[in-house]
Amino acid sequence: DKVITSISNINEIRREAVQELEKTITQTFMRKAIKLNIPSHTVARELPKTVQVSLCLNNMSQTLNYEKLNGVDNIYIPLRFFINSKFKNQIQALMDKFNVFLLMPTISKGNYEKIDLRKVLNNNIKGVVISNLSQIEYFNGMSKIGNYTLNISNNYTINELQSLGITKYTTSPEFDKNTIQNLNNSIDKEVIVYGRTLIMTTEYCAIGTYKNCSGICENGIYKLKDRMGFEFPIMTDRTNCNNLIYNSKITSIEWNDLNVNSIRIDILDENIEEINEIIKIHKTGKRMEGKDYTNGNINREI
Repeated sequence: DKVITSISNINEIRREAVQELEKTITQTFMRKAIKLNIPSHTVARELPKTVQVSLCLNNMSQTLNYEKLNGVDNIYIPLRFFINSKFKNQIQALMDKFNVFLLMPTISKGNYEKIDLRKVLNNNIKGVVISNLSQIEYFNGMSKIGNYTLNISNNYTINELQSLGITKYTTSPEFDKNTIQNLNNSIDKEVIVYGRTLIMTTEYCAIGTYKNCSGICENGIYKLKDRMGFEFPIMTDRTNCNNLIYNSKITSIEWNDLNVNSIRIDILDENIEEINEIIKIHKTGKRMEGKDYTNGNINREI
């Protein structure tokens, strides 16, 4: 005899068959849960009444006199400027006045691997900002700060990095207020309160590909423009000819309720007068206002 049924019944039978097949397959991959006994060392420290100010010079200009900076405790300078003889005198002058830290690149392959860092390091360097885990062991014995690129998002990671010699860590600009507040302050906790966020590092130089490489990237200002008309500044790391592409908006946040003892200000193309004003405003816990600024993810839930 013929059996007549609706298409909906056939589809239902097919769905049930697929679900049973999926269940059978996944059961072959199941593993027994292992309960890890990981101690939580959340050491609460009394925060200082005033925060330290760290200035990150993502870009440097030979025409600026950085000795006129005010209200700065620490300065982070990328490795590419340390190995460029044009900036030798400027960096030396900064080391005589401030606590200068060598900022390591997040991606350190290619020509970076050929650099003899012993020629870069000297007794005037206060320490190193570590940007990926492979760099920690190389700088044993030196003061080490964990850059936000380490993606330190929980207290277990902080405890482990502390055991490896990290004395301060910078929180990710992707974190919201709640995440930052709950991170351990057993070592110094630093938050980026101002700056354009680095959103992409490219393997190849778009400027050199477009105009043929002749060092032209150092003699002009280049930006990417999207379909909405927003402009994203491009900086070039000529050590490996990577492009560093920054956000079109400048992140500026208030930090008073973030439970931190250090604030970081990232500089790209601001002059000395502008930098000093930015430091002055953010040191009080206030933020920059206007169409060019954003508070990033600070008020969003991750």
